[in-house]
Amino acid sequence: MRTLIAFIAFIAIGVTIATILVGSRSFEGTVVEHPYESGLAWDQVHQDKARLGWHVSLLGLPYKTGKNDIEFSVLDKNGRPLSDAMVTVALSRPATSAQDRTYPARRAKDGHYRVSVDFPQFGYWDVRVEVKQKGEKCTFVEKIYAAQHNQ
Repeated sequence: MRTLIAFIAFIAIGVTIATILVGSRSFEGTVVEHPYESGLAWDQVHQDKARLGWHVSLLGLPYKTGKNDIEFSVLDKNGRPLSDAMVTVALSRPATSAQDRTYPARRAKDGHYRVSVDFPQFGYWDVRVEVKQKGEKCTFVEKIYAAQHNQ
């Protein structure tokens, strides 16, 4: 019986040490830089969305690893296309900033924009669409899943 308890304790300690090592090697250290300011910015983004009434909708799902075209529509508060805006798209992984990248979007047609992106890994990605028009700016964040290319 003592041998069984010692064996289980040895396994538990080994698993704990392995978890600590993996966690310490994959954690970048900062969850959110300047959390207070980030919270205020989050509030401002939602106030801007309510005031401007702009809407962004992603089109053309699903996405796969590798090259993809993301198309989306940008509408004003009356549902009309917002076709003269400057739009950028930023991709990031929720768990790391190592693969963050930003792309300029191009107009595809009235109120529609397109950007060519590369998803180097499968999994969840945050797509941050920043729309600027006539001195106004609004940011929209969508979560998407990029499947493995061979699926």
